[in-house]
Amino acid sequence: MPSRWLVLRTVSGKRIDEALNYGAAAKENRVRVLDSNQTSLEWQESKAGDFVMAVLNKCPTLVLSQNCDIANRDFIQVAPVVSVDPADGALVERLKNHAVIDSFYLEPHPPQWESDAYADFELIQSVHKSFVKGISADNHFRLTDGKVLLLQQYLTRFFGRPNSFDVNADIVPREGIYMCAQCFYRDGVATSITFRKDGYFVVCQLCGGTKWVPRIIGSRQS
Repeated sequence: MPSRWLVLRTVSGKRIDEALNYGAAAKENRVRVLDSNQTSLEWQESKAGDFVMAVLNKCPTLVLSQNCDIANRDFIQVAPVVSVDPADGALVERLKNHAVIDSFYLEPHPPQWESDAYADFELIQSVHKSFVKGISADNHFRLTDGKVLLLQQYLTRFFGRPNSFDVNADIVPREGIYMCAQCFYRDGVATSITFRKDGYFVVCQLCGGTKWVPRIIGSRQS
């Protein structure tokens, strides 16, 4: 993602679409490229926004929106799918072991991607449905139900931290009593254990859960 935007303005200062009469006439053929970090120029305040110069590329994406939102809303949430260099075995192992919190591992799926890949949560964005065209069995497929549940866990972990701590990724931030999230949400059972600061979380011996939530201890207030 760019650390700055290059704002496009015509020599007269008008918006490009206005100066060109929305494509009907080429009244101006020159534009200025202005670095948003090095100019006092203010962005257009209208809802129409401003024109900027950017580099775009096409790539496979993982659609994160629910089916009902895709059907009824104009914008959908997507995460780009990034292929991993086959020579980077260390990264593949980290992805498979859930050690990269902002990525969701995806196995090779020809012809969409030939090698190991991951969905990049850092680059999640909204795109208009008009960008998604010609969906067919050749270029579109669904994750298995098991993969969908795993994806939901990854998204919760990415956006919800530090609401829970993960056995595979986190160090105990402070000594105290922690509750197993899976025991509570799945079985309605309160399973607690004391962890020492800077130690490691362990898998719950009762249910095999890997998520721990700190127990809040304090006086109740009305």
